[in-house]
Amino acid sequence: QFLQLQSFLIATVYPFVAGLYLHTLKPTAEQDHDFVAAGKKKWADKLGPVLAGALGDKMYLLGEFSAVDLLLAKPLRNADALGLLSDFPTLQQHLRRLADRPSYAVAYAAEGKAWSGRVAQ
Repeated sequence: QFLQLQSFLIATVYPFVAGLYLHTLKPTAEQDHDFVAAGKKKWADKLGPVLAGALGDKMYLLGEFSAVDLLLAKPLRNADALGLLSDFPTLQQHLRRLADRPSYAVAYAAEGKAWSGRVAQ
């Protein structure tokens, strides 16, 4: 299960969410609005439900904190910045749990992008 989640996160979730997020950093006039809309729909219809289903009612993806939770942190952070977590409260809570870990603060401080701690309510 670890390897399956790891592969899914690295090969599918991370590149998809990162690409969508980076695209939205462009000036509005330079964005492909159909691409953004399709990306948000894919998250809402496919990726979000799969991730929420994998998490279920557990605190962490595999029941106990593991590296796959760390792999999910960045895509969840980007998805939150895009407003995509509002329909997935379990993923919002998971991001909050991850953000509360000292290693998360260290990682994002090292990036030079201190996170405001905003997770949509």
